Amino acid sequence: MTSLAPPTAQLTPLTVARAVPELSLVSMTPGYSTDILANSNGLLLHFWATWCPPCLRELPLLLAGCRAAGFSHAAVSLDKTSDVVERYIDGMGVPASNIFLQEGTLETDGLLMGGILPATLVVDRAGNVRARGIGEIEWRSLERWSLVAKWVR
Repeated sequence: MTSLAPPTAQLTPLTVARAVPELSLVSMTPGYSTDILANSNGLLLHFWATWCPPCLRELPLLLAGCRAAGFSHAAVSLDKTSDVVERYIDGMGVPASNIFLQEGTLETDGLLMGGILPATLVVDRAGNVRARGIGEIEWRSLERWSLVAKWVR
């Protein structure tokens, strides 16, 4: 069962880096690769849903911050169908090229603390999760992006 996280969250480094969980993704852009780690120099892997108000507030800020800071990102929706995701990204002007729909059950071996949303994993160049944020993160903080840069590179 997926639930909403408390209002404000921090990015927390993992004591031991862990592999990115196995995902079964469908791209919201036809023909776009779902291999999110291919050619990656690290990325922010963000889990969200259209029924999650904190997710809807956070996603545009996260994507804008990634663009400004030059970080790769993948936003994985936990919605059941793609039509609600398409309506959201069309209405908000969010680019679909890095938006994916998770097919089936998401097994993350505890990385997402039982499916609490929103959730963000900071993945380094080797494909290891170095930090995570469970809950809505304030992405307008330069300090936050400095931490992300340290973990990604």
